[in-house]
Amino acid sequence: MTQHLLMGIDPNKTVVIVLNERGFTLANILKNDFGCSIFAPASLKCNTPLICYDNIYDAFSFAFTNYRYIVAIMATGIVVRTIAKLARSKYVDPAVVVVDEGGHYAISTLSGHEGGANKLACLIASLLGGEPVISTASDALKDYIVGLGFRKKATQEDLYAAVEKACNYININFQRIKYIATIKTKIHSKALEEFIINHNFLFRFIDEKLLIMPHFNFNSFATPVKYLNIPAVAEPSAILSAKRPELVFPRKVINGVAVAIVKDGLNE
Repeated sequence: MTQHLLMGIDPNKTVVIVLNERGFTLANILKNDFGCSIFAPASLKCNTPLICYDNIYDAFSFAFTNYRYIVAIMATGIVVRTIAKLARSKYVDPAVVVVDEGGHYAISTLSGHEGGANKLACLIASLLGGEPVISTASDALKDYIVGLGFRKKATQEDLYAAVEKACNYININFQRIKYIATIKTKIHSKALEEFIINHNFLFRFIDEKLLIMPHFNFNSFATPVKYLNIPAVAEPSAILSAKRPELVFPRKVINGVAVAIVKDGLNE
């Protein structure tokens, strides 16, 4: 498998540490989609290349020295107690994200903003179909989610111009954007990656299967129905990325880019 940066995160600098077979199953999903390394206990019998460890502290200690991004699929308490003696500063510590064994939540645990754990949590949640949990004030207090739908030929300049115009319409600035959201098939878009990295956005990628579930009733538009067999991209991606969504800018196509903006009322 060819390894490449995904939303600015290098798989060669990323390791997933697991405790058991349930965690190992999730780790393999991440490895197949992203190409990261896996640390597993020596007692776990697996049929894939990985690094085995005998002591969980030694595994984290090695990871702290040799990797920039650490994903721990285990209880948060285990991780906190294990890394307590390893953490030095948010400016030098690796990003650490904790994932529950069901893959429901990716929790930014250490070096959230400066070290990239917030973005790592967004990526892991997108790959596993879960939700990122982010508590750093600089990111958690943001309250708008921008949904995007675009074609392969779109450039980052196209995305920027569309988002800027939509934000100006409802009188908000980029600093209030909590997530840029779209469908999972766009996760390898270089234009989107450049746009997200250049403006330091967090992101959500929504599985297309969710958009056609019968209990949702999203507005439907001709283009995504014709080419993707889903009702829409921008609006449902933004709505599903919020806890308490309020659609404040219904989907509008601006220079070929579909944009919708949702206000997340969770903090109200």
